Amino acid sequence: MKKIFTICIAIVSLTSCKKNDEALPQLEINKANIAGTYLLTGATEAVDGVVKDIYASEIETCEKDNTHTYTASGNYSYVDAGLQCTPPSSPINAIYTITGNEISMLGEKGIIESLTAKNLIYSITEVFGGKTYKVTFTFTRQ
Repeated sequence: MKKIFTICIAIVSLTSCKKNDEALPQLEINKANIAGTYLLTGATEAVDGVVKDIYASEIETCEKDNTHTYTASGNYSYVDAGLQCTPPSSPINAIYTITGNEISMLGEKGIIESLTAKNLIYSITEVFGGKTYKVTFTFTRQ
């Protein structure tokens, strides 16, 4: 019975991944194409090239339903939506800029790695103590 269950899981995994392999076309990186409301749906951290998934381990459940909204005029807002964190996160309103594939906001600069009709993926790279840290965020458009 356990063997059948394992085979079924393997078949479901193989067939369910097929749709994800179909890449959405990349959009031109500009404020009009970025405009929308997103949820954070993934995060990884690479330290000197060694990558680990930090979405499950370091992003609290109450943060996973918070909204990140970008407008075509360059405004950004962050709202503690859905399940409230304790204490609740304060709303954030800021201005963001786009220069080529670079996004700047709240004193941070990131590189937009992918922009599709579904996802916005960008990374921030910093060097601390002689080590290079790259955090990559995946946001899914709502």
